[in-house]
Formats: sequence, C-alpha cells, structure tokens
Amino acid sequence: MSLPLVHVGLDESGALTATTPLFTMAAVVTLHPERLRRLVSRAATSSGRHLKHRRTATGEFKWSNASQRMRSAVLSRLALADVELFALTVHKEGRRIEDSPENYAILVCELLSLCWDKFPNVALSLDRHFTSPAP
Repeated sequence: MSLPLVHVGLDESGALTATTPLFTMAAVVTLHPERLRRLVSRAATSSGRHLKHRRTATGEFKWSNASQRMRSAVLSRLALADVELFALTVHKEGRRIEDSPENYAILVCELLSLCWDKFPNVALSLDRHFTSPAP
C-alpha cells in the first residue's frame, strides 16, 4: 500500500540575523493544495478588501502589513480548510544567527521532523530564501 502524497508549504516569520527574540517557521500540510491556492485572495474579497492584480506577479501577502480584519478572514478560512499546521520557534534570546543555507536547512529539517512520522511522503514548497526556480 503506497502512502498518499501530501503537500507541505513552508514559510518563516522574522529574521535569523535580527536581534529579535523569536524566529518562527511554519508548515501547512494538505492532501489538496489546489483548495488553498486562492485562500488569501478569497479572504481579502470576503473581508471587504480587493487585491489589485497586475499582469505581473503580485507581491506576497505580508502578515505584518495586513489589517486585523484581513488577518481574521485568512485565519477563519484556514481553520475551515483541510490542513494540518506545524510550527518551530527558535528563542534567539537577542542573538543573531548566521543566515546561511546550512542554518536554513537545519531549521527546515527540524520542522519537517515534526510531521514526517504522520506524513512521510511529502512534496515540499519553499519560498525563495535559499532556492531558485529550476531552469
């Protein structure tokens, strides 16, 4: 019996090199990524805000710039979605951590280790922090 392929979207909040106390990385796990693709734009529409779509790719949704109403709409839709969430928080205690591919990979692996027991067959999507599109 083959295990179902789950899709994992991963993103971080904060900066390793900043002297802020926390750095968090989160993963959204789902069997049906197509149901999540327009979650933010649907939440924006339902919250009364209309995103301006240009012919070129729009910037990413930034939590720190979002209104409380927009944040609530996104979280409400995410709560109703068929997803599981995993998070890893590093307590930096005011220290700066080198922003290197090695440190990023360690954090990604630590986060994924939280969900690999339940979901061993994953397709991973990362942001472009230390990745680039395949040619």
